[in-house]
Amino acid sequence: MWTAVLVPITLLLLLWGRPADAAGEPPLDRAVAVVGDRVVTASEVELSWALAQADPGPVAPLRPRGTDPLEWWLELVILRELAQDISVYQPDQAAVRERVGRLRDAFEDPAELRALQERLGVSDDELAGWVYSRLVVERFVHRNIGLASEAGGDDEDTYLVRYAAWLASAREGVALRRIPLHRDASVGDDATTP
Repeated sequence: MWTAVLVPITLLLLLWGRPADAAGEPPLDRAVAVVGDRVVTASEVELSWALAQADPGPVAPLRPRGTDPLEWWLELVILRELAQDISVYQPDQAAVRERVGRLRDAFEDPAELRALQERLGVSDDELAGWVYSRLVVERFVHRNIGLASEAGGDDEDTYLVRYAAWLASAREGVALRRIPLHRDASVGDDATTP
């Protein structure tokens, strides 16, 4: 019941602070899933996929893989929920600044990143927040299963299998609900509404 109330309220709050587009309307977004109490939006998935393509990070299982950005991102959101705000996983500001710089440098044309931020309504502070969360997840995985290079000579495939087994066990404690597109039967089967 609370999820039914929290999803619309959270979505409105997310859209409230976003810049207006050329027509003066805030950019539209839609909730695609709820992980624990956190609403995941379509723009968040798009941003995360684009940023991780540019800077995939050092932890192999967290790099973009497969063809479904939503499923990939939900896995990372689940890990972020599991890591919570435990101090051992928290990066310092210098680490965040360094990683933001690395992310910016990964874009050959700085205008490409700026255009992505403007299109999705993402401020520089929100970009730093994304980096912060990514670093938390990387540290969470590292502290729980190590890095492949530290895992007794595991090759990457063996490491990924070990990661998958650990993740399957860890994610049991996190509620996940996908939110399908609403189909408007009065318009026809192909029509969708956000």
